[in-house]
Amino acid sequence: MLEIMSTVMILSILATLSFVGLSKTLGHQRLMGDSNTTAAALKYIGGEARVGKKTVSVQVNLDNDFIIGWIDDDEDGVPDSLEEVIKRFDTSTGVDIRAGKIGTYNINGSGVFTFLDDGSSSKQVVFVLKSDSTEEEKTIFVNPSSGWVEVFKGAPIGL
Repeated sequence: MLEIMSTVMILSILATLSFVGLSKTLGHQRLMGDSNTTAAALKYIGGEARVGKKTVSVQVNLDNDFIIGWIDDDEDGVPDSLEEVIKRFDTSTGVDIRAGKIGTYNINGSGVFTFLDDGSSSKQVVFVLKSDSTEEEKTIFVNPSSGWVEVFKGAPIGL
């Protein structure tokens, strides 16, 4: 009986350790996938602006953890139901858009910038994705002069 109880206890400890490791691995993989997919979505939106020779608005929404690119026909900075959506990306469960800046202004709730018809961005954009389970962070950066999108490990100081 003592041997069975010892075996069960050892197995439960190993199962607990495995679950914690798996949880952290899944959190890390979700963050990696979301940061790469967010960068790809932004590159796609910028490319659509360049190819279509049109201005495309992009909203970064911290409250609901998504980005959306659309043709803002009425120029109100809000994606309306009749306006053409170019691309929308929602983060995975357990990954949040934590903070960001568009130009020199902190994003509070949501913020909007535009990709111009040459593919450049109207402003420098920086925002941070964070994994809830691992506390890891990835920074998404949009270069204003080229519209190029990059992903960096960690978060910049002050965000």
